[in-house]
Amino acid sequence: MQNLLGYGGARAVCDGVIRHYVAGARISWVDCDDVAQAAAACLRDPATHDGKTYRLASDVKSFHEVAHTLTQILGQPFSYEPRPAEEFLHNALAVREFAQAHRDNFAYACA
Repeated sequence: MQNLLGYGGARAVCDGVIRHYVAGARISWVDCDDVAQAAAACLRDPATHDGKTYRLASDVKSFHEVAHTLTQILGQPFSYEPRPAEEFLHNALAVREFAQAHRDNFAYACA
């Protein structure tokens, strides 16, 4: 669910408008905390979980459906604005270029 809040440092929801790059695709939603809890349980008792598959995502919704649900629950309007794939690529490449240009600063901060 965290990808609803933002992606790549940019807010995905601003003034009730959800902006994302998946058009009308329906996505399986899962929260990172749920994944962490399941992983911890498997690590604590590997014999019990060996070879098993756990389906952690149960809700399959498009961003249009998510906007509708948020509108109903929160009582304020939400909408979905699909963004073009080219914009995602442009933003991803800009982040890569920034990271490459500042890699020495990142290495220093991590040392």
